[in-house]
Amino acid sequence: MRRYTDAPVSDAEVEACLRAAVQAPSGGNIQPWQFVVVRDADVKATVAESYRLAYDRYETALVASLPPFRSEEDEASFNRGLAASRHLAEHMTDAPVLVLVAMPGIDLTLTDDEGPLDIGPLHASVFPAVQNLMVAARAMGIGTALTTVFRIRQDEVRKACGIPDRYEIVALIPMGRPVGRFGQARRRPAETVTHWDRWGEKRDFGPALDPWDPPRPATPRIPPATDEELDDDARELLGGARVAGRDAVGANIFSTLVRHKGLFRRWMPFGGKLLSGKLPARERELLILRTGWRTRSHYEWGQHVIIGKLTGLTDEEIARIKLGPDADGWSDLDRTLLRAADELHEDACISDATWSELSAVYDDKQLTEIPMVVGHYHLVAFTLNSLGVQREAGVAGF
Repeated sequence: MRRYTDAPVSDAEVEACLRAAVQAPSGGNIQPWQFVVVRDADVKATVAESYRLAYDRYETALVASLPPFRSEEDEASFNRGLAASRHLAEHMTDAPVLVLVAMPGIDLTLTDDEGPLDIGPLHASVFPAVQNLMVAARAMGIGTALTTVFRIRQDEVRKACGIPDRYEIVALIPMGRPVGRFGQARRRPAETVTHWDRWGEKRDFGPALDPWDPPRPATPRIPPATDEELDDDARELLGGARVAGRDAVGANIFSTLVRHKGLFRRWMPFGGKLLSGKLPARERELLILRTGWRTRSHYEWGQHVIIGKLTGLTDEEIARIKLGPDADGWSDLDRTLLRAADELHEDACISDATWSELSAVYDDKQLTEIPMVVGHYHLVAFTLNSLGVQREAGVAGF
Protein backbone atom coordinates (compact mmCIF):
# COMPACT_ATOMS: atom_id res chain seq x y z
CA MET A 1 0.00 0.00 0.00
CA ARG A 2 1.65 3.22 -1.17
CA ARG A 3 -1.04 5.79 -0.46
CA TYR A 4 -1.85 6.80 3.13
CA THR A 5 -4.43 8.86 4.94
CA ASP A 6 -3.57 11.28 7.75
CA ALA A 7 -4.95 8.86 10.38
CA PRO A 8 -2.41 8.16 13.13
CA VAL A 9 -0.48 4.97 13.81
CA SER A 10 0.17 4.60 17.52
CA ASP A 11 3.43 3.69 19.19
CA ALA A 12 1.69 0.65 20.63
CA GLU A 13 0.83 -0.55 17.12
CA VAL A 14 4.38 0.00 15.89
CA GLU A 15 5.74 -1.84 18.92
CA ALA A 16 3.40 -4.76 18.27
CA CYS A 17 4.71 -5.01 14.71
CA LEU A 18 8.31 -4.89 15.92
CA ARG A 19 7.63 -7.62 18.45
CA ALA A 20 6.31 -9.74 15.59
CA ALA A 21 9.36 -8.87 13.49
CA VAL A 22 11.89 -10.13 16.01
CA GLN A 23 10.15 -13.50 16.16
CA ALA A 24 11.28 -14.16 12.60
CA PRO A 25 13.68 -17.02 11.87
CA SER A 26 17.31 -16.28 11.03
CA GLY A 27 20.21 -18.50 10.03
CA GLY A 28 21.94 -19.80 13.13
CA ASN A 29 19.54 -17.60 15.15
CA ILE A 30 21.93 -14.68 14.65
CA GLN A 31 19.10 -12.10 14.63
CA PRO A 32 21.14 -9.49 12.74
CA TRP A 33 18.41 -6.85 12.50
CA GLN A 34 18.20 -3.34 13.95
CA PHE A 35 15.20 -1.05 13.52
CA VAL A 36 15.06 2.74 13.39
CA VAL A 37 11.53 4.16 13.84
CA VAL A 38 11.22 7.65 12.35
CA ARG A 39 8.41 9.93 13.51
CA ASP A 40 10.21 13.28 13.79
CA ALA A 41 8.91 15.52 11.00
CA ASP A 42 12.31 16.99 10.13
CA VAL A 43 14.06 13.65 9.99
CA LYS A 44 11.22 12.17 8.00
CA ALA A 45 11.35 15.07 5.53
CA THR A 46 15.09 14.58 5.02
CA VAL A 47 14.69 10.86 4.42
CA ALA A 48 11.74 11.48 2.11
CA GLU A 49 13.72 13.96 0.01
CA SER A 50 16.59 11.50 -0.38
CA TYR A 51 14.06 8.85 -1.36
CA ARG A 52 12.43 11.12 -3.96
CA LEU A 53 15.75 12.00 -5.57
CA ALA A 54 16.75 8.34 -5.63
CA TYR A 55 13.40 7.39 -7.14
CA ASP A 56 13.71 10.02 -9.88
CA ARG A 57 16.90 8.34 -11.10
CA TYR A 58 15.48 4.86 -10.67
CA GLU A 59 12.24 5.50 -12.58
CA THR A 60 14.06 7.08 -15.51
CA ALA A 61 16.46 4.16 -15.78
CA LEU A 62 13.69 1.59 -15.32
CA VAL A 63 11.44 2.96 -18.03
CA ALA A 64 14.38 3.23 -20.45
CA SER A 65 15.26 -0.42 -19.91
CA LEU A 66 11.81 -1.91 -20.44
CA PRO A 67 11.25 -4.51 -23.16
CA PRO A 68 7.96 -4.40 -25.10
CA PHE A 69 4.95 -5.42 -23.04
CA ARG A 70 3.43 -8.79 -23.83
CA SER A 71 -0.14 -7.49 -23.53
CA GLU A 72 -2.18 -4.39 -22.90
CA GLU A 73 -3.10 -5.86 -19.51
CA ASP A 74 0.59 -6.15 -18.58
CA GLU A 75 1.21 -2.57 -19.67
CA ALA A 76 -1.79 -1.28 -17.70
CA SER A 77 -0.67 -3.19 -14.60
CA PHE A 78 2.85 -1.79 -14.87
CA ASN A 79 1.59 1.75 -15.28
CA ARG A 80 -0.66 1.43 -12.22
CA GLY A 81 2.28 0.23 -10.18
CA LEU A 82 4.48 3.01 -11.54
CA ALA A 83 1.90 5.65 -10.64
CA ALA A 84 1.62 4.27 -7.11
CA SER A 85 5.40 4.21 -6.74
CA ARG A 86 5.65 7.79 -7.98
CA HIS A 87 2.94 8.84 -5.52
CA LEU A 88 4.87 7.29 -2.65
CA ALA A 89 8.08 9.01 -3.75
CA GLU A 90 6.35 12.38 -3.76
CA HIS A 91 4.29 11.82 -0.59
CA MET A 92 6.53 9.75 1.65
CA THR A 93 5.92 12.20 4.49
CA ASP A 94 2.20 11.30 4.43
CA ALA A 95 3.11 8.08 6.22
CA PRO A 96 2.96 8.67 9.99
CA VAL A 97 5.87 6.30 10.55
CA LEU A 98 8.94 5.17 8.63
CA VAL A 99 10.79 2.08 9.77
CA LEU A 100 14.37 1.58 8.59
CA VAL A 101 15.75 -1.94 8.86
CA ALA A 102 19.52 -2.20 9.21
CA MET A 103 22.07 -4.97 9.59
CA PRO A 104 25.79 -4.95 10.34
CA GLY A 105 28.02 -4.95 7.28
CA ILE A 106 29.97 -8.03 8.26
CA ASP A 107 31.03 -11.19 6.44
CA LEU A 108 30.02 -14.33 8.28
CA THR A 109 31.68 -16.71 5.85
CA LEU A 110 33.49 -19.52 7.66
CA THR A 111 36.39 -21.52 6.27
CA ASP A 112 37.81 -24.95 6.76
CA ASP A 113 40.62 -26.94 5.16
CA GLU A 114 38.66 -27.15 1.91
CA GLY A 115 38.08 -23.38 1.67
CA PRO A 116 35.22 -20.95 2.34
CA LEU A 117 31.78 -22.24 3.37
CA ASP A 118 29.08 -20.34 1.50
CA ILE A 119 25.97 -20.33 3.69
CA GLY A 120 24.28 -17.44 1.94
CA PRO A 121 24.13 -13.68 2.40
CA LEU A 122 23.22 -12.06 5.70
CA HIS A 123 20.25 -10.38 4.02
CA ALA A 124 18.48 -13.76 3.96
CA SER A 125 18.29 -13.59 7.76
CA VAL A 126 16.87 -10.05 7.81
CA PHE A 127 13.98 -10.14 5.35
CA PRO A 128 11.89 -12.67 7.28
CA ALA A 129 11.74 -9.99 10.01
CA VAL A 130 10.66 -7.43 7.41
CA GLN A 131 7.89 -9.76 6.27
CA ASN A 132 6.73 -10.41 9.83
CA LEU A 133 6.51 -6.68 10.49
CA MET A 134 4.46 -6.08 7.35
CA VAL A 135 2.08 -8.98 7.99
CA ALA A 136 1.53 -7.84 11.57
CA ALA A 137 0.76 -4.33 10.32
CA ARG A 138 -1.71 -5.70 7.79
CA ALA A 139 -3.52 -7.60 10.56
CA MET A 140 -4.12 -4.25 12.29
CA GLY A 141 -5.31 -2.51 9.14
CA ILE A 142 -2.02 -0.65 8.66
CA GLY A 143 -0.61 -0.42 5.14
CA THR A 144 3.08 -0.85 4.40
CA ALA A 145 5.40 -0.98 1.40
CA LEU A 146 8.77 -2.68 1.04
CA THR A 147 11.14 -0.14 -0.48
CA THR A 148 14.85 -0.29 -1.31
CA VAL A 149 15.21 2.55 -3.82
CA PHE A 150 16.61 4.80 -1.09
CA ARG A 151 19.83 2.75 -1.25
CA ILE A 152 20.85 4.85 -4.26
CA ARG A 153 21.39 7.62 -1.68
CA GLN A 154 21.90 5.42 1.36
CA ASP A 155 24.66 7.54 2.87
CA GLU A 156 22.28 10.50 3.14
CA VAL A 157 19.62 8.39 4.83
CA ARG A 158 22.18 6.89 7.19
CA LYS A 159 23.38 10.37 8.15
CA ALA A 160 19.86 11.74 8.64
CA CYS A 161 19.07 8.96 11.14
CA GLY A 162 22.48 8.79 12.80
CA ILE A 163 23.07 5.19 11.72
CA PRO A 164 26.73 4.14 12.06
CA ASP A 165 28.64 3.52 8.85
CA ARG A 166 29.18 -0.12 9.72
CA TYR A 167 25.44 -0.75 9.33
CA GLU A 168 23.80 -1.31 5.97
CA ILE A 169 20.18 -0.19 5.57
CA VAL A 170 18.38 -2.97 3.75
CA ALA A 171 14.77 -1.75 3.77
CA LEU A 172 12.62 1.30 4.37
CA ILE A 173 9.02 0.56 5.34
CA PRO A 174 6.44 3.37 5.47
CA MET A 175 3.48 2.60 7.73
CA GLY A 176 0.07 4.28 7.53
CA ARG A 177 -3.66 3.81 7.20
CA PRO A 178 -4.22 3.01 3.54
CA VAL A 179 -6.24 4.98 1.06
CA GLY A 180 -8.39 2.33 -0.60
CA ARG A 181 -8.74 -1.33 0.29
CA PHE A 182 -6.40 -4.23 0.78
CA GLY A 183 -6.71 -6.80 -1.95
CA GLN A 184 -4.99 -9.67 -3.68
CA ALA A 185 -1.93 -8.60 -5.62
CA ARG A 186 -1.44 -9.55 -9.26
CA ARG A 187 1.17 -12.29 -9.25
CA ARG A 188 2.30 -15.11 -11.49
CA PRO A 189 0.47 -18.34 -10.61
CA ALA A 190 2.39 -20.50 -8.15
CA GLU A 191 2.38 -23.49 -10.50
CA THR A 192 4.34 -21.52 -13.11
CA VAL A 193 7.27 -20.95 -10.73
CA THR A 194 7.25 -24.30 -8.93
CA HIS A 195 9.44 -27.26 -9.88
CA TRP A 196 8.91 -30.74 -8.42
CA ASP A 197 12.02 -32.76 -7.50
CA ARG A 198 14.04 -31.45 -10.46
CA TRP A 199 14.25 -28.13 -12.26
CA GLY A 200 11.79 -27.93 -15.11
CA GLU A 201 9.44 -30.58 -13.72
CA LYS A 202 6.19 -28.64 -13.40
CA ARG A 203 2.60 -29.71 -12.97
CA ASP A 204 -0.83 -28.23 -12.50
CA PHE A 205 -1.89 -27.55 -8.92
CA GLY A 206 -4.98 -29.15 -7.46
CA PRO A 207 -8.04 -27.23 -6.24
CA ALA A 208 -7.09 -24.44 -3.86
CA LEU A 209 -7.69 -25.02 -0.18
CA ASP A 210 -9.48 -22.18 1.57
CA PRO A 211 -7.76 -21.62 4.93
CA TRP A 212 -10.78 -19.57 5.96
CA ASP A 213 -13.18 -22.46 5.40
CA PRO A 214 -12.05 -25.00 7.99
CA PRO A 215 -13.74 -28.39 8.11
CA ARG A 216 -16.88 -28.80 10.18
CA PRO A 217 -18.45 -32.07 11.36
CA ALA A 218 -20.20 -33.73 8.43
CA THR A 219 -22.58 -35.63 10.69
CA PRO A 220 -24.22 -34.69 13.99
CA ARG A 221 -22.15 -35.25 17.10
CA ILE A 222 -25.36 -34.87 19.10
CA PRO A 223 -28.29 -35.78 16.83
CA PRO A 224 -31.59 -33.91 16.87
CA ALA A 225 -34.20 -35.49 19.10
CA THR A 226 -36.71 -37.48 17.11
CA ASP A 227 -40.43 -37.10 17.59
CA GLU A 228 -40.48 -40.34 19.55
CA GLU A 229 -37.76 -39.08 21.92
CA LEU A 230 -39.59 -35.91 22.88
CA ASP A 231 -41.46 -35.98 26.17
CA ASP A 232 -44.30 -33.65 27.03
CA ASP A 233 -41.97 -31.17 28.70
CA ALA A 234 -39.77 -30.98 25.60
CA ARG A 235 -42.78 -30.62 23.34
CA GLU A 236 -44.02 -27.74 25.44
CA LEU A 237 -40.63 -26.04 25.20
CA LEU A 238 -40.63 -26.42 21.44
CA GLY A 239 -44.20 -25.22 21.07
CA GLY A 240 -44.40 -22.10 18.98
CA ALA A 241 -40.67 -21.90 18.26
CA ARG A 242 -39.89 -21.47 14.59
CA VAL A 243 -36.83 -20.72 12.48
CA ALA A 244 -36.88 -19.59 8.86
CA GLY A 245 -40.51 -20.66 8.49
CA ARG A 246 -39.92 -24.14 9.93
CA ASP A 247 -41.52 -25.39 13.14
CA ALA A 248 -39.22 -26.18 16.03
CA VAL A 249 -39.54 -29.97 15.79
CA GLY A 250 -38.38 -29.77 12.17
CA ALA A 251 -35.53 -27.33 12.90
CA ASN A 252 -32.35 -29.17 13.77
CA ILE A 253 -31.04 -26.41 16.05
CA PHE A 254 -34.05 -26.57 18.36
CA SER A 255 -34.54 -30.34 18.35
CA THR A 256 -30.85 -30.73 19.20
CA LEU A 257 -30.65 -28.10 21.95
CA VAL A 258 -33.90 -29.20 23.58
CA ARG A 259 -32.04 -32.30 24.76
CA HIS A 260 -30.77 -29.89 27.46
CA LYS A 261 -34.20 -28.73 28.58
CA GLY A 262 -33.07 -26.57 31.49
CA LEU A 263 -30.67 -24.60 29.30
CA PHE A 264 -33.13 -24.40 26.41
CA ARG A 265 -35.78 -22.95 28.73
CA ARG A 266 -33.49 -20.02 29.67
CA TRP A 267 -31.85 -19.52 26.29
CA MET A 268 -34.93 -19.22 24.09
CA PRO A 269 -36.37 -16.04 25.65
CA PHE A 270 -33.01 -14.27 25.41
CA GLY A 271 -32.52 -15.22 21.76
CA GLY A 272 -36.09 -14.29 21.00
CA LYS A 273 -35.67 -10.88 22.63
CA LEU A 274 -32.67 -10.09 20.42
CA LEU A 275 -34.65 -11.08 17.33
CA SER A 276 -37.41 -8.66 18.31
CA GLY A 277 -35.22 -5.98 19.87
CA LYS A 278 -34.66 -2.32 19.17
CA LEU A 279 -32.34 -2.71 16.19
CA PRO A 280 -34.00 -2.56 12.76
CA ALA A 281 -34.34 -6.12 11.47
CA ARG A 282 -32.26 -5.66 8.32
CA GLU A 283 -29.39 -4.15 10.30
CA ARG A 284 -29.58 -6.94 12.85
CA GLU A 285 -29.33 -9.51 10.07
CA LEU A 286 -26.26 -7.80 8.64
CA LEU A 287 -24.56 -8.33 11.99
CA ILE A 288 -25.71 -11.95 12.27
CA LEU A 289 -24.75 -12.92 8.72
CA ARG A 290 -21.30 -11.37 9.02
CA THR A 291 -20.85 -13.27 12.29
CA GLY A 292 -22.03 -16.51 10.68
CA TRP A 293 -19.55 -15.99 7.86
CA ARG A 294 -16.60 -15.13 10.12
CA THR A 295 -17.28 -18.18 12.33
CA ARG A 296 -17.86 -20.37 9.26
CA SER A 297 -21.16 -21.61 10.62
CA HIS A 298 -22.95 -23.06 7.62
CA TYR A 299 -26.13 -23.59 9.61
CA GLU A 300 -26.25 -20.06 11.02
CA TRP A 301 -25.49 -18.59 7.61
CA GLY A 302 -28.10 -20.67 5.77
CA GLN A 303 -30.92 -19.92 8.19
CA HIS A 304 -30.20 -16.21 8.30
CA VAL A 305 -29.90 -15.89 4.54
CA ILE A 306 -33.57 -16.85 4.53
CA ILE A 307 -34.42 -14.51 7.40
CA GLY A 308 -32.26 -11.72 5.96
CA LYS A 309 -34.15 -11.77 2.68
CA LEU A 310 -37.40 -11.40 4.59
CA THR A 311 -35.99 -8.22 6.18
CA GLY A 312 -35.05 -6.70 2.82
CA LEU A 313 -31.50 -7.87 2.16
CA THR A 314 -30.92 -8.62 -1.52
CA ASP A 315 -29.01 -11.55 -3.00
CA GLU A 316 -26.29 -9.11 -4.07
CA GLU A 317 -25.96 -7.70 -0.56
CA ILE A 318 -25.86 -11.15 1.02
CA ALA A 319 -23.06 -12.20 -1.34
CA ARG A 320 -21.22 -8.95 -0.55
CA ILE A 321 -21.36 -9.64 3.20
CA LYS A 322 -18.67 -12.28 2.61
CA LEU A 323 -16.37 -9.57 1.22
CA GLY A 324 -16.71 -7.48 4.35
CA PRO A 325 -17.03 -3.79 5.16
CA ASP A 326 -14.48 -2.61 2.59
CA ALA A 327 -16.36 -3.98 -0.41
CA ASP A 328 -17.82 -1.47 -2.84
CA GLY A 329 -21.54 -0.79 -2.67
CA TRP A 330 -22.27 -0.48 1.05
CA SER A 331 -23.91 2.55 2.58
CA ASP A 332 -21.93 4.25 5.32
CA LEU A 333 -24.14 2.70 8.01
CA ASP A 334 -23.98 -0.82 6.57
CA ARG A 335 -20.21 -0.55 6.32
CA THR A 336 -19.96 0.57 9.94
CA LEU A 337 -22.14 -2.29 11.18
CA LEU A 338 -20.06 -4.86 9.33
CA ARG A 339 -16.89 -3.30 10.68
CA ALA A 340 -18.32 -3.49 14.22
CA ALA A 341 -19.02 -7.20 13.73
CA ASP A 342 -15.46 -7.74 12.50
CA GLU A 343 -13.93 -5.79 15.37
CA LEU A 344 -15.91 -7.78 17.91
CA HIS A 345 -14.88 -11.03 16.23
CA GLU A 346 -11.20 -10.09 16.08
CA ASP A 347 -10.67 -7.97 19.19
CA ALA A 348 -13.74 -8.51 21.40
CA CYS A 349 -14.31 -4.73 21.40
CA ILE A 350 -15.75 -2.10 19.07
CA SER A 351 -13.11 0.53 18.30
CA ASP A 352 -13.54 4.18 19.30
CA ALA A 353 -13.88 5.27 15.68
CA THR A 354 -16.58 2.72 14.88
CA TRP A 355 -18.42 3.41 18.15
CA SER A 356 -18.49 7.10 17.34
CA GLU A 357 -20.11 6.39 13.97
CA LEU A 358 -22.66 4.04 15.53
CA SER A 359 -23.45 6.53 18.29
CA ALA A 360 -24.42 9.12 15.71
CA VAL A 361 -27.23 6.82 14.52
CA TYR A 362 -28.38 4.62 17.39
CA ASP A 363 -29.69 5.25 20.91
CA ASP A 364 -28.30 3.60 24.04
CA LYS A 365 -30.59 0.58 23.86
CA GLN A 366 -29.69 -0.11 20.24
CA LEU A 367 -26.00 0.39 20.95
CA THR A 368 -26.24 -2.16 23.76
CA GLU A 369 -27.89 -4.66 21.43
CA ILE A 370 -25.13 -4.50 18.79
CA PRO A 371 -22.44 -6.36 20.79
CA MET A 372 -25.15 -8.51 22.37
CA VAL A 373 -26.34 -9.69 18.95
CA VAL A 374 -22.82 -10.37 17.67
CA GLY A 375 -21.83 -12.07 20.92
CA HIS A 376 -24.98 -14.19 21.03
CA TYR A 377 -24.52 -15.40 17.48
CA HIS A 378 -20.93 -16.30 18.25
CA LEU A 379 -22.33 -18.46 21.05
CA VAL A 380 -24.85 -19.99 18.65
CA ALA A 381 -22.23 -20.56 15.93
CA PHE A 382 -19.78 -22.16 18.36
CA THR A 383 -22.51 -24.52 19.51
CA LEU A 384 -23.79 -25.36 16.03
CA ASN A 385 -20.28 -25.99 14.73
CA SER A 386 -19.16 -28.08 17.70
CA LEU A 387 -22.32 -30.19 18.03
CA GLY A 388 -22.34 -30.82 14.29
CA VAL A 389 -25.86 -29.50 13.74
CA GLN A 390 -26.60 -30.07 10.05
CA ARG A 391 -28.65 -27.87 7.74
CA GLU A 392 -32.17 -28.93 6.90
CA ALA A 393 -32.99 -30.06 3.38
CA GLY A 394 -33.22 -27.07 1.04
CA VAL A 395 -31.22 -24.72 3.27
CA ALA A 396 -28.09 -23.59 1.42
CA GLY A 397 -24.67 -23.13 2.98
CA PHE A 398 -21.89 -20.91 1.71
